[in-house]
Amino acid sequence: MCAARALVEGGLVVPGTAPDEMVHVSSYREAVEVRRKYPLKAGMLEMVKDSLQSFWLWHRYYFGSEPRSIIQGSLSDRKLKKAVEESPR
Repeated sequence: MCAARALVEGGLVVPGTAPDEMVHVSSYREAVEVRRKYPLKAGMLEMVKDSLQSFWLWHRYYFGSEPRSIIQGSLSDRKLKKAVEESPR
């Protein structure tokens, strides 16, 4: 019985004005008003960063290779070739 009472009297917690602030409201209508007053919006830089991370993850799992490892491998090959050419025979 205590748990049910806590759920009924607990209210709702919704995001507030700052990104790390939460606001406690007692009804759904208040929660809707707070959400309408302070909508969650991501900045342009954050959206671009998220889309690039999503593309990187999708590309890596779909094709099974990472461009970074390919580039690092080719750079390593160039360094090795240069070291072999410069070494005394």
